Amino acid sequence: MRIMVVALVLSVVLFVGWLAWQSAGFEEPVDTAAAPETAEKTAERTAEETFGPEPAEKLSAPEHPPNGEQDPDPEKVLAEMRRVRDCYEHPDCVVGEDTDPRAEYFEAGQRVADGLHALMRAHEAGRLRDGELTRAAREFLEMESGRGRAAAIEALGRVPPSPEHLDALFATLDQHHDEKLFELAMEEFRRYQAIGYRDRIDDFLIANLRTGARFATRAIAENLDAFITPDNEHRYRALLEELQEDSWRAELLKGALRE
Repeated sequence: MRIMVVALVLSVVLFVGWLAWQSAGFEEPVDTAAAPETAEKTAERTAEETFGPEPAEKLSAPEHPPNGEQDPDPEKVLAEMRRVRDCYEHPDCVVGEDTDPRAEYFEAGQRVADGLHALMRAHEAGRLRDGELTRAAREFLEMESGRGRAAAIEALGRVPPSPEHLDALFATLDQHHDEKLFELAMEEFRRYQAIGYRDRIDDFLIANLRTGARFATRAIAENLDAFITPDNEHRYRALLEELQEDSWRAELLKGALRE
């Protein structure tokens, strides 16, 4: 009897041990599908740290009126221009569909230029006062866009001249040496020369002929004829004497003075 009891206990112990061994042999497999997901998230995080987060907003182009219809209300045009500028200056907003920085730069500048031209048409049609066009032009003269600044200079040419406008032009050209801007400004300077600002304009032109950027200096020299008079020619000839004889600056100025 005792032997039967011992045998029964041993059987139970062996059975329990067998169950434990089975459980150890059939553990749940590792979820290998999770590894790629973790790697992907790591790659996304690395890209975000390198290139920044994906833009939260893309600013689409405004709707244009059909051919023959009047431009939108000037206030709406100005509001859209400000929206474009603010989007361009915000890191989480993209102007247009192309996220390439250079493409966005040209897109933003073109939209602002289009807006300023619409405001010029409204001014010509009597729907925008001088002061309103002036404020818009002065505001966007400071935008980081060559096309926008060029249109702003054009707009200033549609309103009566003032010392403040001339100061704004000088400040813009001192910061941005774009040849196109100088060409437009030279046309505007002719208006100011005719109303008593000749000395200030001569000072600005001579300073740039002496030390300005090459393309800006070329734009001045190629348009200098209209500014040289018997009263100020001596100033430009004195500058020529200062310049190194065989320098590109001297060559440009000689051409302007027909040396």
